[in-house]
Formats: sequence, C-alpha cells, structure tokens
Amino acid sequence: MFSFPLLTNDEILTCLRELEFSISEEELRDPERHRVAIRVVLEQLMEMCVGVTREDLSTAKVSVGRETICYPELHEDSITELAMFRAVADMMRTCGVADFGLRDWFSPTPKRLRKNLSAVLNFAKYREDMLIVYKQLCEWRDGQLSRVREARAEADVAARELEVLEGATTGDRREAAAVAADVDAMEAAAADAARGAAAARAARDAAADAAGAARCQAQGHAAALERARSAGRELQARGDAAAAPDAVRSRIAAAAESLAAHDAAVDAEAAAVADARAGASRLADAKADVAAAADAVLAVERDLEDQKRSLRELRDLEAARARGADDVRALATCLKTADANRDHADEKLRYVVERAARADPGGAAARLRKELAQLDGDRVARVALKRHLDDRERAFRAEVAARDDADRAADLWIGAAARDLERLVRTTATAPRAVAA
Repeated sequence: MFSFPLLTNDEILTCLRELEFSISEEELRDPERHRVAIRVVLEQLMEMCVGVTREDLSTAKVSVGRETICYPELHEDSITELAMFRAVADMMRTCGVADFGLRDWFSPTPKRLRKNLSAVLNFAKYREDMLIVYKQLCEWRDGQLSRVREARAEADVAARELEVLEGATTGDRREAAAVAADVDAMEAAAADAARGAAAARAARDAAADAAGAARCQAQGHAAALERARSAGRELQARGDAAAAPDAVRSRIAAAAESLAAHDAAVDAEAAAVADARAGASRLADAKADVAAAADAVLAVERDLEDQKRSLRELRDLEAARARGADDVRALATCLKTADANRDHADEKLRYVVERAARADPGGAAARLRKELAQLDGDRVARVALKRHLDDRERAFRAEVAARDDADRAADLWIGAAARDLERLVRTTATAPRAVAA
C-alpha cells in the first residue's frame, strides 16, 4: 500500500509538461535505453522539490572526498554520481518510496519508473499547494514581526518621552505634594469644625427637650385647673339638687328606666347566646351524620364502580351472545342445508339400493343398507347437537335476564342512597343558619 495514487503514462506526461520538463512517451515506455534522460528528469525534480543542484553536490562531496581518498582525481565523477543517487534516494524516501535502489537509478524498468515518478509528482503537486500556504504564513509572520518592531519602536519612544516628562514635572510634583499637605490641613480643620457643629446641634437638641418638658408641665397645670373648675361646677350642681329634689327624683327615674332597658338587652343577648350554643351542638351532631354520609358516598362510588364493571362485563356478554346467536343461526342454516342434502342423498341411495337389489340381490344391497343406517345415525347426532345448542341459547338468555334484574335492583338501591344523602345534606344545611341567628 502506497500513500500516493499510481498515475498513468498520459497523466505523468501531462504533469511533466506542466512542470516544463522535456520527456517523451517512448522514454517512459523504454526507460533502460533512455536512462540518462530519466536521470536528468529525476535531478530536475530533486532540484525543484529539494532545492539542491548537481553543482552543489559536486562541490561538497568532492571537497570531502579529496581529504579521505588517495587518488581523488580518479573519483570525481563517481563521488558526484553517488552523492546525486543518495540525494535522489532521500527524496524518494520522503515521497513514500522506501525501496529506491541502484537498479532504479542505473537500469530502471517501466513499472518501477511509473511508481517512482508517480510518487515524486504527487509530492511535487502537494509541495506546490503547500507552498502557497507557506507563502501566506510567511507573509503573515513578516507582517506580525513588522508590527512587533513598530510596537517596540513606539514603546522606546514612549519610554524616552516619559523620562523627559518625569524630568520636566519634578517641580510640579513638589508643588502637588505641597498642595496635598495643604489639603490635608484643610480637611483636619473641616473635621474640627464638623465636631463643633455636632456639639452645637447636641446643645440645641437639649434646649428643645427642656422646652418640651416645660410645655408638658404647663399642660399638666392646665389639666389640673380644668379638673378644679369641673369640681366647682359639680359642687354647684349638687347645691342646685339640694335646692330642687323633684328634679333629682326625675333623673333617678330616668336612670332606672335606662337600667331596665339595659337588663332587657342583656337578657336578649343571653337568649341569642343560648340559641347559638344549641346551633353549635346541632352542628356537632351533624358532623357525625356528614361523616356517615361521606362514608355512604364512598360506598356508593365503590358500588358504582362495581356496577360499571358489571355493565362492561354485561356488554361483553351481550356481544358474545350476539356472536353466539350468529353462530347458532349459521349452524342452523348449515344443519338445514345438511338435512336437505341428506334427504336428497337418501332418495338417491334408495334408488341405488333398489337398482342394486334388482341387479344383485346379494352383498352389494347389504352394504348399501348398512351405509344407509349409518347416515340415519349421523342424522340423530345432528338433531341432538341442534337440541343442545338450543338449550345453551335458552340458558344464556336466562342468565342475561338475571343480570338485567340485578342491575335494575342495584339502580334502585343507588337511587335510594342518593335520596338519603340529599335528605341528610338538607338537614345539616340548617345548622349554619341557626348559628348565624
């Protein structure tokens, strides 16, 4: 499994032409004869993908080789060729072809060449796509770096300006410190003045309290004076009563009448309280009746649920009865049809028996008579089955009628319980009126 798709020869030629590489279809079909052209294409692909040329490899590898071998002039081409092969092999491993070897370099086959070129071209296409993204990222990075440099320059300028401003504002800071000290002194003086104002407000409140106490004393003296005046008037009225006893007697009579009226009102209130107590006792008695009525209502509800369940069962039974009646009618129709067919068969059988008796008065007539007797027995069984079905239908009708009678009795009982409950509620409804009275 390779990480790249295998391209066809036409696709490979198209891609190479797009990359401006000169190669023919014949060279792809017979790479061993055109191995030099194939190497040139691989070198060009390596230069495009990796950025290393043959001159770079030749300079680096030959300089190293001359230090390690005895006769470097004999290996100038071989060292360069080997360095080129190793560079191409590294590129092929990067492209996903880990088995690129000397055979692919010196005597390539069409199959291997197709695989190798497919890998390199896929890598080249991917490199072109990623190169656009890489360029965008580089541009974004350069922009960010330029912004950082600008920000640092602005920060340096601001730092220098800050130093200048700090030097220029040294005197201003001293003046600000002096002003701050003056402000603190003024705040202390304002605090002292506030404390003096608070003391003045406290003295004013004390004076107001003293004035209020004086006013209260004056009001007390005025009340005492008024009581003294009322006592004088009362003494004067007593003197007038002594001088006029008839007026006093009339006042006493009026007071006695008002006292009698007050006693009558008290008796009426006592009677109302007694009535209220009687109503409360009746209400207490009615509570027990209401509780019993509630229990009766619950019992009625349970009975109603039972009656609903019985009604559902009755409906199911009626449906089953209807189905049974349909089955009975269908069976009766079948029996009638069977009886008609049997009578027809009996007539044919008798005709056959007579003909057989005339033709063969021996065993055939006896067998036919036996079969006729068997058919008569089947007829008896069918008659018995019909009679049994009729009995079942009558029993079912009787059961349904009994259930109807039970339902009617339950309805009567429920109606009686509802009337008792209504009467009980009507009786208990009078208790609140008595309490209200």
